[in-house]
Amino acid sequence: MNEMIGRMKWLRHLYLPYPDFYVDKSKVQWEKLSNLETLKHFDTEQWDIKDLAHLTSKLQKLTIENVKSFKEFEVILKPSHPISSNLRSLFVNEVGTKMEETNLKQLSKCQHLLKLYLCGEINNLPEPNLFPPSLHRLALQSSKLQQDPTPILERLPN
Repeated sequence: MNEMIGRMKWLRHLYLPYPDFYVDKSKVQWEKLSNLETLKHFDTEQWDIKDLAHLTSKLQKLTIENVKSFKEFEVILKPSHPISSNLRSLFVNEVGTKMEETNLKQLSKCQHLLKLYLCGEINNLPEPNLFPPSLHRLALQSSKLQQDPTPILERLPN
């Protein structure tokens, strides 16, 4: 299956099987998917998140499963990386370690991010000015926040 995916250079939307579904662990040639706009269920237990660095700036919707640490995102959230400049929707499911405020600040580099879904423990939310400026929807699941997030959330611009 992975070899076939790499040959579909005109593919715009890729919905991978859910993580509990076995997929051949051979290497996908992500760099050949230059027209990809949607990538769902990218499982970091099956593929390396660094492979996403090969995708171009057309990627707008990204769902990542089983993230060991939020620090893995540094590869694609650099201001110079094309993904961070065009990403509109980011869903991060099952983060293995507690997300720190400094990790979440990296998301402010995604200037056009409209939807953000985070599933995993969060120490503290960053200040509202450190969220992406265009954020319209924020969903937190299993965050186990110790402090009330309302004062920060009500100051978000949208």
